[in-house]
Amino acid sequence: MARNYPAWVRSLIDPASFEHERTRLGQIWTLLGVATDIANDGDWFRTILGGRSIFVQRFGQDLRGFENVCAHWPGIEH
Repeated sequence: MARNYPAWVRSLIDPASFEHERTRLGQIWTLLGVATDIANDGDWFRTILGGRSIFVQRFGQDLRGFENVCAHWPGIEH
């Protein structure tokens, strides 16, 4: 009996669909956290988005995000 599941459900069981969804997540605006998660100057967190390591840090009133890679050894994540 066929069911009418949303297209994204395929990504749960099909590796190619999963890779497609993971790649797309790195190309759209995505909520990583809220400002209170890093309330103090210098606070930070790291997460994975679209298969890439992302580092977010507070600098005074500014929040900045960076792809977490080593400038000395390209392709090496921390």
